[in-house]
Amino acid sequence: MALEKKAFLYFQTGDYEQSIRLANQGIALSREQSLPDYEALLLIQRAQAQAELNRIDEGEADVTQAIQILNKNELVNYLPNAYSVLANVLSRRKQYEPAISHYKKAVELNLTQNNNVQAARDLHDLGFLYDMELNDFKKSTSHYKEALKVIETLHDPYMLATTYNNLGQACWRHGNFKSSLEYYQKGLM
Repeated sequence: MALEKKAFLYFQTGDYEQSIRLANQGIALSREQSLPDYEALLLIQRAQAQAELNRIDEGEADVTQAIQILNKNELVNYLPNAYSVLANVLSRRKQYEPAISHYKKAVELNLTQNNNVQAARDLHDLGFLYDMELNDFKKSTSHYKEALKVIETLHDPYMLATTYNNLGQACWRHGNFKSSLEYYQKGLM
């Protein structure tokens, strides 16, 4: 798990090659020790880094393998994260319908597991996908607003501000300047 955490830290700092290197070490160790839950988590982490490096085929293969491992070993707690990463990978491939489906599945599983933080992130990412990739203002704002409802229960000012700002940006791009200003102001507050 230490390797998974380190891989995630390198991922967060943008050192995707180092993240992959550490994930590779962890995957080898987890296979050697017959630890499928750690192997799956490390495959998911490696897939995230690969997606950032535009290694879409590799990322999709890793996260798909992770989902298979999780299902086979009944490790359902980790499935929402896997589906979220798969959705991200598929959206980068511009396979939007399956990406949307996987984001929705991740949201549903996260809410079932009371992981409202990740459910809010997935709703936010879904809103962003509809906004930036599909130019669907109605669905974008709907998902952002759904994310806001969840975020407001979390008392997470950073996530709340980010979602308000993205909602403001969506409104601005679609000519709804009054709403845009209101959302930007809420984000600043």
